Amino acid sequence: MQRFLWLFLLASQICLTAVAHDGDDSHQHPPAERQWTLTTGETLVGSFVSERDGRVVVRRSDGWLRPLTLNNLSPSDQQWVAERQLQIRQLNTLPEYLITSLADPTAAANLAVSPPTADIVAQKQLLERSFSPFSKTVRTRSDDSFFTWNPTAYPIMK
Repeated sequence: MQRFLWLFLLASQICLTAVAHDGDDSHQHPPAERQWTLTTGETLVGSFVSERDGRVVVRRSDGWLRPLTLNNLSPSDQQWVAERQLQIRQLNTLPEYLITSLADPTAAANLAVSPPTADIVAQKQLLERSFSPFSKTVRTRSDDSFFTWNPTAYPIMK
C-alpha cells in the first residue's frame, strides 16, 4: 500500500509539473547528468527533471526518479536549480510582437499614386521586424502596396 501511495504521489508531481523545451536544438543544453549533493553529504548522479513548490525531481543514472526537497540540496545545487528554472521561464515567455496594419485603410490604394510616407515605411519595417524571429518557418515579402507572409514549413502531426 505504501509503495502504491509513493507511486501515486510521484506520478501526480510529474503530471502537475511543466517541463520546458523550446524545440530548437541549436542552443547549448546544460549537462544531462550532474552530481547532486544533499545537505547530509550524500551525493547522487542524475539529471534535473523539474522543480515545483520546493520539490525537485532528479532522474538518477539508473533511470529511477528521485524526489527531493529543495532545502535538502546543497546551496550550490539550490542555486543551479534556481538558474535552470529561470532559463525555463525565459524559454516559455515569448516576447510581445506587435502586428500592425496601415493606419489609413486607403493608404495602400494611394501608394500607387503617391510615394509612401515615412509613417507607412516605418509601419512596413515594423511588420518585417515582427516576423523576423520566425524567419526559419515564415517567408515575408512586401512591395509598395502589400505585405505578405507564407509559411515555409508546416508542423508534422503524428
